[in-house]
Amino acid sequence: MEIEIPEYLKKSKYRKEQEEQKVKIAKILILVAVALIIVGGLVFTPYTVTYQKPQYIIPDPCGLEVVTCEGEEGYELGLTKTVAYAHVTGYNTVPEQTDDTPCIAANGTNICGRTDAVACPRAIPLGTMVEIDGKDYECVDRLAPKYDNRYDISCDKDTECPAKVTGYKEVIIK
Repeated sequence: MEIEIPEYLKKSKYRKEQEEQKVKIAKILILVAVALIIVGGLVFTPYTVTYQKPQYIIPDPCGLEVVTCEGEEGYELGLTKTVAYAHVTGYNTVPEQTDDTPCIAANGTNICGRTDAVACPRAIPLGTMVEIDGKDYECVDRLAPKYDNRYDISCDKDTECPAKVTGYKEVIIK
């Protein structure tokens, strides 16, 4: 004997299957979204890049200790550079922009008259050399803690300098 299933029960079974499909699709979309967030974080996070020139082992039949190839003058094996992309600003050595001793940097040196001094984030040790826009600067000063994510170039008394050096720039930490 065959039992006939009423039409309203058939529809509810169909609706249940539709709901299950919707739940499966929602779960898949959530997984895809999470994967995109993770991949996006990995792709767009690196604001600091560390790289090292490849080291080549070249046979030295002459017994020389140091071999410098053309175009590699001043290069030392194992030298690494860190490149940071940071907000760079400029300041003048005047009390209104610093403190009551504008010429004395955090490391105790007199920076008045210098054009190679920069205030660096606290993570960069004092005395570290950095390159900004192709010019070398020495980290001799610090910024206020609320600005600890930027570099502030000392423009001494040149009031036009801060506007010229300000921007989001590549900073090579040497």
